[in-house]
Amino acid sequence: MDDKAYEVYKRTMALADHHRRTAMTRRRMIQLSAAGSIAAIAANFVPRDVYADVSGTLVHFSASGKRLDGASRAVIPLFQKIYPNVEIELASIPMNEFERKTLTTMANKSDTYDTILVDYGFCTALDKMGAMVPLQPYVDQDPEWYEDYVSDVSEAYRLFYNVPLGDPNGTLYGLAFDGNVNIQYYRKDVFEKKGLKPPLVWDEVLDVVKELHDPDNDVYGFAAHLKRDFWAGIPFYAIMLAHGGNWFDKNAPGGWNPQFESEAGYQALNYLTQLKPFAHPLSANAGEDEINTTFADGSSVYSPTSMGAAVVNDPSFSRHAADWFFEIAPRGANPEGVHKSISGGFGNIIPSYASNHDLAFLWTKFMCSGDRDYPEIGDAQVAAGGQPARMRTLERYRVQKPYLDGLMRSYPYVVPWIVNIPEGFTIMVLIGEETADAFNGIIDIETALKNMDKKVRRLMEKSGYYG
Repeated sequence: MDDKAYEVYKRTMALADHHRRTAMTRRRMIQLSAAGSIAAIAANFVPRDVYADVSGTLVHFSASGKRLDGASRAVIPLFQKIYPNVEIELASIPMNEFERKTLTTMANKSDTYDTILVDYGFCTALDKMGAMVPLQPYVDQDPEWYEDYVSDVSEAYRLFYNVPLGDPNGTLYGLAFDGNVNIQYYRKDVFEKKGLKPPLVWDEVLDVVKELHDPDNDVYGFAAHLKRDFWAGIPFYAIMLAHGGNWFDKNAPGGWNPQFESEAGYQALNYLTQLKPFAHPLSANAGEDEINTTFADGSSVYSPTSMGAAVVNDPSFSRHAADWFFEIAPRGANPEGVHKSISGGFGNIIPSYASNHDLAFLWTKFMCSGDRDYPEIGDAQVAAGGQPARMRTLERYRVQKPYLDGLMRSYPYVVPWIVNIPEGFTIMVLIGEETADAFNGIIDIETALKNMDKKVRRLMEKSGYYG
């Protein structure tokens, strides 16, 4: 190794050692703090009706983390006060493994899970397998509840769980539980001390990052989830969108021609490679959970584009909880530049192979309910570190948790994180691999973009998109 590489290596190993030594203590502290708040909400919860005649056992599957299985777990005690003879078993695995496990389980027609908290980006692929139960017949049985849901969840999020994605006339397969968008994260105390404001144009990002960067004190000016997988594809796509780009020339017959080798694609990789010298050492192998730990411990003070971090406003997770604020994602400086927010988010679906669809819908409906029915549901989600899709819940907490305010202000700019085709997730993995290789200097920008176009075209050819 040269001297520079060795210094990066030493810092990385020091951070890894720090996380290894403190992980159990921090995790236990988080669990105890969240558990106390959730227990208090459950203890004071008095349901209007109790249905002791409903019974059974239901297995709910979710990605792990405070935002997802934590928020789901927080709702269970409330549900069981209304349905005391229903047992909810929660199964979860880390996010990096969750999506593939869901697809594999459904492809094998397994009846292991009764409900799944799934990313809407997988609904098209799951629909192609015939793996989901249509929910419109169920919501039609309670029109007042559904009217409240429609009025309280932004249209974009609701329609993400339709197939075709976003089609008001599509088949409803899921109910929105969780909201998520890529936005800017910034430490307000650090920015104010340096006289900085979060940039709203990508041309200004590098100057801000240089001013913030202080590696001698273990403070890094830039952080993003850039693991060599779909994770790295997300920031690439976010910056590409901000410059007016998209995956294909037209998402319809006669189109489907990849557009990564374009000016917008070049700008996306150009910004990421320029930011590399200022990146937190964990960025190159991080998903959102790993990046959140760098926000929490103070080693990262800024990200122009990241997702899924309501936990950074949680004092039990971060000693800087009160200092993290959020702004909409920057737009490109070119004439085509726009503010766009890639939207993630998880909703509850019922697998076709589940044994008790009626009971599964009771749980699905309850966990996706809002203030009209029981505000305690949103309270429990937020206490657990969740990111509710319900607008009235977000409105109640937007001052207390600035991240939820950032979500609300970004909703008008949301677009899906994945194109509405069964191959969408595979494409995100392909572009993520090339993005990571360019970010880490393994290949140059031009080669990475050519590889994206070539690999995606080959995939689309095999799938029959060109007739």
